[in-house]
Formats: sequence, structure tokens, C-alpha cells
Amino acid sequence: MVYSSITEELLKQFNQLPLEFQKKANSNIAKIEQEVSNLSLRDQFELIEKIINLIKEEKCKDSEADLKPPVFRKVGGLQYINLITGQEWFNWPVS
Repeated sequence: MVYSSITEELLKQFNQLPLEFQKKANSNIAKIEQEVSNLSLRDQFELIEKIINLIKEEKCKDSEADLKPPVFRKVGGLQYINLITGQEWFNWPVS
């Protein structure tokens, strides 16, 4: 689980930040989570797709970045395929 080890490392670094910053960041994250949870499932997936594209653009700008986000391709409905591993990311029926 590469993502869980990355998440653990990020949390460890986050916890080393000043408490005032942590409170502000957590508050902002909570606001974002609330807004996202109010979106329809389709809109949430579109937002995820936009975020992935932004990450890929940033990766192209920073050739020395260690983070290599998986490349996803929308193949129908809400089904995404990781083009590197060939694994499905989401396969939820469109209603």
C-alpha cells in the first residue's frame, strides 16, 4: 500500500507543524469536505478528474518531483483505468 505509507508520512510531517497552522488547515479541510459532500456523485468524480489533471500538469512543470501520479483514463460512465497498471480505479454504474 504505497498510498497509505505516503499518507502516514504526510500526517507525520503535518503533526510537526505549529498547532495554530494545524487548526487552520484542519478547519479549511473540513470546509472543503463539507462542500464536496454536498456535490452529486457525478460532480465528485468530475472534481477528482480535474484534480488528477492538475497534478499531472504540475508534474510536467516540475521534472524533479518524486510523486508520480498514476495516469487515469475515463473509459465510460464513471469507470477509470490506471494506464500504468491496467487496474480499474472506479467502476460505478451511472444512474
